Amino acid sequence: MSAVEAIGQKSASAQAVDEEYRKIEKTFFVDRRRVVLVDHDQGAEGGFGIVRRAELHQSPYLPAWLGSRRYGPPQSVAVKQIKISTVSNLPRVKRGDVGVV
Repeated sequence: MSAVEAIGQKSASAQAVDEEYRKIEKTFFVDRRRVVLVDHDQGAEGGFGIVRRAELHQSPYLPAWLGSRRYGPPQSVAVKQIKISTVSNLPRVKRGDVGVV
């Protein structure tokens, strides 16, 4: 496989992942502001398909005291990294390269 073919294949793969992510985002109404990754001893970067523990909080638009009374405590969820990136810290992963599954 030549270098040009490899680059073309990587680009096509990245576009396919982006397309699937947009479908997931539309279907499940992913709001990254509600997801808080739980910091644990696992490294911040691990590659494709890493699943991390997170908490799904109530609406970010409500004050904390009102949201906790109305919706209860945050729910535990799993967050799966669905893009390969050069991200090296968890807050950046939360903003860009995760989807709630």
